[in-house]
Amino acid sequence: MPVSHESVTLEPDVSSQSTSNQGRAFAPLAGNAVVALASAAFCLFVASVEHDWYFILPVLAAFVCGSLLFFAASRRPRFSILASLAVFAAIWAASTGKFALVAMNLHVYDVLFFVTPAQTAFLFSAFPKIAWMLTAGLAAGAALLAFAWRRE
Repeated sequence: MPVSHESVTLEPDVSSQSTSNQGRAFAPLAGNAVVALASAAFCLFVASVEHDWYFILPVLAAFVCGSLLFFAASRRPRFSILASLAVFAAIWAASTGKFALVAMNLHVYDVLFFVTPAQTAFLFSAFPKIAWMLTAGLAAGAALLAFAWRRE
């Protein structure tokens, strides 16, 4: 219903809309397909790395809880799932890397007590290739999440 004030009528101008927006009608479906494929790949990945089936359900439940926390903070469903996938991928990569280097599992104490400027300097001096790969991976993950945020 048009709203008029004196002689000015405020109506949406549909004649000036470009036809380029018609291609965006399928963009949410493409985004949902990417998230569905990423989630299915994550489930297959968890099934392949978790050798004890007893732990698969809690891992998937933690993934859902993480996605819900991201959703509560961002109100963006696709971004929330991708951000949760990124967190799980980073934890898995750090855990696998630590186990390969020192044959010890990753623990929360590693983050709380050992991620300091001195430890970071040691990492870059003793393992420069790994440190730069870690830096590049974190930067790429941040860029992908920023891209996903902007696309949704």
